Amino acid sequence: MRRFEVLHNTLRALSGLAIMVACRAVAAQDRPVLDEYRVPVIKLRGEDFASQDIFASPTSIAWVDGQLIIIDRQSDPKLFVLDAKTGAIVRRFGRDGAGPGEFKAPWDIAPSGRYREFWIFDTSLRRMTLVQSDRSFTDGVFRPIRSVALEGGANLNSVRWTAEGTFIATGYLRRGLFAVYDSIGRERPSRGDFTYGDPRLPVFARQQAYDSRITLDPARAKIAVAFKEADRLEFFASSGQRLGVAQRPFGFEPSFAAPRKRDDEYIAGTQRSRTAYRNVIATQSTVFSLFSGRRRHEFKADAAFGRHVHVHSWDGTLRMVLELDASAIGIAVDPEETVLFASVHDPVPRIVRYALPTIPRQAR
Repeated sequence: MRRFEVLHNTLRALSGLAIMVACRAVAAQDRPVLDEYRVPVIKLRGEDFASQDIFASPTSIAWVDGQLIIIDRQSDPKLFVLDAKTGAIVRRFGRDGAGPGEFKAPWDIAPSGRYREFWIFDTSLRRMTLVQSDRSFTDGVFRPIRSVALEGGANLNSVRWTAEGTFIATGYLRRGLFAVYDSIGRERPSRGDFTYGDPRLPVFARQQAYDSRITLDPARAKIAVAFKEADRLEFFASSGQRLGVAQRPFGFEPSFAAPRKRDDEYIAGTQRSRTAYRNVIATQSTVFSLFSGRRRHEFKADAAFGRHVHVHSWDGTLRMVLELDASAIGIAVDPEETVLFASVHDPVPRIVRYALPTIPRQAR
């Protein structure tokens, strides 16, 4: 009898805990912004790093071997290379256009693994352009090392160059979790199973709801996938095999209206739609994800910005949350995890630098 009572009470406690977690997830959807955490939150005060009058609308930013690579699509030229110590402009390149060395809509920056070498993904041209910040310029003229047009018509959001010499991407795909392209842009079989959302809906529609950005570890063998409208951060091998799931601080999923017509695969957001992760970057031991938590109905375009950076280990443990003193749309961190840079628009477009606290390491 005693054992039965203990078991009964244990089951009641677990049931109550499950209900509490479920209620917390439901309540989260009703708040305009999610900013309350159960892990340490460290407030950071930044300093303006780059001159405020050189940017129009900086977005993506990446640390590449002591330099900051910045995309500013509202400028012409559209790309900046800054010295990561001084903020001085090293290069400015990428005029508007569709020709060699030109860009229509540069969107993503992907380090190649070689010294000061990186890829720029142009969403409009579906083109990857390889740049080496020291060797791609002759007499001040930008000449890319090479350009690769990616086959197919999928709307790609985030593209990375893997250690095996392929491009791997997320986007609105017809099958799989990752699109794959060889070194000359030919489409290869997709990788990973797309298991999110209601399976009765077309995969293409669910891909929109579970839009995501990706980053690789420095060895370019592991992938971190951060979802735009769900506080999901998951880890995969470049083969597409799922390695783990990170701790979720809120547990919310996308809110969207399913297609009304059978032949319509496009979805629409609702008043409850909220932005989760805007940007994700990684070092050897840590994944940094810029989190918004803002509901688009109340915040409109400002829902694309976030003040909180979730700091996870690659084992999925949420170590801490960093609270920035300005809303950012992109972040970069040095490999030693001593400084964080953020693309900020309000009150003026600029890059802000933050000194980082000591990040707890993953247990070995």
